[in-house]
Amino acid sequence: METLFGSITLVLATAMACIGLPMQIKKTHKTGKAVSHWLAWLALSVYVSRSVYSGIIGSYFILIPDIFGVFFALIIVVQCYLHAEKP
Repeated sequence: METLFGSITLVLATAMACIGLPMQIKKTHKTGKAVSHWLAWLALSVYVSRSVYSGIIGSYFILIPDIFGVFFALIIVVQCYLHAEKP
């Protein structure tokens, strides 16, 4: 059962990092409206913490998509500041 849940988590994390985040980057670039700062920082903190944990336990199958997640989440954080609404 643990292997099943681990496999599902790996597939979903990879899909989020390699499909979901790039689509959000593209949408923000097209519309000029970024997601909330809290959401962007949350995504970045989740992927950074997962990357650190994956590196510590030596699970490189999880580390590889998490590195992509850190990269794309960092782009989203930068987009939040570039497209922030001016008061």
